[in-house]
Amino acid sequence: MRLSWRPLDRRKAPLGTIYGAVLGGCAALASMWIWMDLPRLACPLRRMVGVPCPTCGSTRLVEALLRGDLRAALASNPLVFTVLVGVGVWALGSTLTRVLGLPSPHIDWQGRDRLWVRAAMILVVLSGWAYVVVKP
Repeated sequence: MRLSWRPLDRRKAPLGTIYGAVLGGCAALASMWIWMDLPRLACPLRRMVGVPCPTCGSTRLVEALLRGDLRAALASNPLVFTVLVGVGVWALGSTLTRVLGLPSPHIDWQGRDRLWVRAAMILVVLSGWAYVVVKP
């Protein structure tokens, strides 16, 4: 795996910026949902089978983030918290790259790099799920 920098291609959609806008829209909807005191969503997997899903705790996480309580947000579901922070950083970087016309980073995959990254991602998701299952 090798990181390289490519000149900005204005014909390509800035995916990070798009995901950031979607994330911001979801945050606005979530804050309105909480402000209107609408019922919280329950995990269908936990309701049917009794086992939490890998994203269980996300509602509490979003509520904690909207209150500004990062510690409670991280404790609710570290995996989802990390993904949200990662998407936020990606969105900010993508937007700044686009606005300032800077070169953008590109990963050149070599050999079995993709296989190792996929295996690592599966392990990360499984460990995040284990945390949700085991946590009190």
